[in-house]
Amino acid sequence: MSNLRRFAAIAGCILVAACSDWLGGSGDPPLPGERISVLVHQRALSPDPGADPGDILLPPPAINREWPQAGGYANHAMHHLAVGDSLALAWRVRIGTASDDEERFVASPVVAGGRLFAMDPEHQVTALDAATGDRLWRVELAPEDEEDDGHISGGLAVDDGRLYASTGFADLVALDAATGGELWRRRLSGPMRAAPAVRGGRVFAVTLDNRLHALNGFSGEPLWEHAGIAEAASLLGGASPAVDAGAVVAPYSSGELVALRVGNGRVLWNDSLATRRRIDELAALSHIRGRPLIDRDLVIATSHAGVTAAIDLRSGRRTWDRD
Repeated sequence: MSNLRRFAAIAGCILVAACSDWLGGSGDPPLPGERISVLVHQRALSPDPGADPGDILLPPPAINREWPQAGGYANHAMHHLAVGDSLALAWRVRIGTASDDEERFVASPVVAGGRLFAMDPEHQVTALDAATGDRLWRVELAPEDEEDDGHISGGLAVDDGRLYASTGFADLVALDAATGGELWRRRLSGPMRAAPAVRGGRVFAVTLDNRLHALNGFSGEPLWEHAGIAEAASLLGGASPAVDAGAVVAPYSSGELVALRVGNGRVLWNDSLATRRRIDELAALSHIRGRPLIDRDLVIATSHAGVTAAIDLRSGRRTWDRD
């Protein structure tokens, strides 16, 4: 037995020494030189060599009394907004159920006509007095025959006294902004995880299956729709379309950016913000999660793949792009 114990002890020491070699504790020194990752494309952002910070001019700050849609207005270009020297809490109020593992907050609150509108993860829409926080009305948008567990809500937009809500039940709903009364409800091709955009009496909503739906804002009647490339995986939530100058720009989870005429849905141009330079698994998600913006006939958008581009609204020509 003593010989057996002695043999076991020696074998253990040899094993520990071998593990030490394998884990880098001893053995040959590593090759000299700088280690560079070959799997992740990493680049640092730097200003253009000819750029002069003194050339940047801002317009006077503008007072913004309303925020009727996600991203401000339908074009998402809010420019230079005025803010006081110090921010202080005006009021605090509970608007419904909190987020959990199955239901997440993705809907931004909107403000119009002295009212603030918010939607919780269970599709409860609450209207508050924007000055005091007093509750004016509350409406449940989940259909009676649907279980709400696990459905992610879309978002809200206000225009001309109507509140439009996109839902995870594939319903686009129009409510009276003053009373909360339901004006119409339309079932679309799939659930929505982004707020609709509204302009000129038309409502635009992107569904989870990468379809852009255009509806009459007064009646809810479908006007036209556009189908993008279907995508199996995407980020949580989505981006609202941008609308301006007679065009609507639809961002899809496939990385597609498509500009269409608001009147008939005719495609003006399309572009892709996917990248071919990165090969890691996250780069395969080219989802345009941030809202694109339209400013002075220029569309600016960025994708999860790491591509930011400025595109001429009329021609679709890229003015510039950056990784």
